Amino acid sequence: MSPGINPHSLPAIHLAGLLSEQASRAHGSTPGPFLRALSRVNAIGRDFNCITAGDPNWLTDLGLRRSPEPREYFHAHASALLDERMPRDVLGSLGGVDHCLHALSVRRGGPALSPSFDFGPFVRDAAANDVSVLSQVLHCYVNVLGSWEDAESLVRPLVPVARDLKSGDIPAFVLTCAANVLATSADPACRELYQLASVRWQDPQQRLFTQLRLAAAELKRLLDAGRTEAALDEAARLAAALPHAPDATFCGALVKNLRALARVRAKRLDEAEVLICEAWRELEASPAASLTLEPRVGDRYRVQVLENMALLASMKEDWARAVEVFERAAALAGQHHPESLDEALSLLGFALIRAGQPSRALELLLPAESRVAQHVAPLRLRQIWKLIAVAFDGAGDRVSAGTWLGRLEQSEAGERLTFAGA
Repeated sequence: MSPGINPHSLPAIHLAGLLSEQASRAHGSTPGPFLRALSRVNAIGRDFNCITAGDPNWLTDLGLRRSPEPREYFHAHASALLDERMPRDVLGSLGGVDHCLHALSVRRGGPALSPSFDFGPFVRDAAANDVSVLSQVLHCYVNVLGSWEDAESLVRPLVPVARDLKSGDIPAFVLTCAANVLATSADPACRELYQLASVRWQDPQQRLFTQLRLAAAELKRLLDAGRTEAALDEAARLAAALPHAPDATFCGALVKNLRALARVRAKRLDEAEVLICEAWRELEASPAASLTLEPRVGDRYRVQVLENMALLASMKEDWARAVEVFERAAALAGQHHPESLDEALSLLGFALIRAGQPSRALELLLPAESRVAQHVAPLRLRQIWKLIAVAFDGAGDRVSAGTWLGRLEQSEAGERLTFAGA
């Protein structure tokens, strides 16, 4: 990292460093996952890429959606540390206010500090001298601090100088991350950044995945059917050109998966079903040992394709088929991609409720609730509480249903009170 670039001078990054110092003095009262999150911020510019390699990453997720999970988790634990151990006006004394500090101030009942911090000088300096630090800062603002607004404020000054970035995988990755941020807000400027990233990648696989993200942006956020098909055609060409045949088959299946979702959007469900089944057969024909892809990446896509297949069955009200496929997805996640298991079990539980099997749903949802309660996923936890309440009601146990519903309502009421005026 260039000596002139100081990411720890950015408001919320600076705050995270102060919180880390405070937590180290708290003698074990701060939850371990929150300490690990803060350690990511402290590692910017050092061993960041190594320690974050296996972390959940909403910034690079193909869904291109702004998950509120990191924001809620960070706000809850940061507020606790601020209230217990730091002056009440600390947020306004950090040399500038970004969106993250503004939201924290509101959450604590403080003034609505104006989020007017200018990221431009930092971004331009990093783009000219050490572009890799930009991807690290974006990762922290999205996945640790939960501030998509600040991530977008970081990306805006990058757009005018994006063409000046050199070729290579690091600049290409930064451009891809920046494009993903813009895509989540349906900003057409993401198109140019994806295209600039694509020509800078030296890795043909990464060039393909950048094209897949462009196709996902056209399909899910920009809602342009014609551009979606054109982007998918280019992705299919890039997949077929991969030098390793099993990789070509596997990645071609991912293109078909997105084509199937495009057919769902167009309400052509029968065509979507044909495509998603073809995609799954091709994934099954490409075992992990035969691929050059990182196994956990490949397994995550396998789980997603199975879940899409099951969701398509649920759209056709074929709940028996949906249960069958969700069971396969949960088994695959449990064996090969534990990070996907909670989501797969929740979807399976929902399908079992709709299939008239609430008691069996409870057998899955109750252990899933215990798992999720240990993770950084407060919103997903409330979703499971709702499913458990519905399942108990379907099983005829109104008392237990009321207990879980009461927990859900109490949590949601607390959130409404906390964010009043935000």
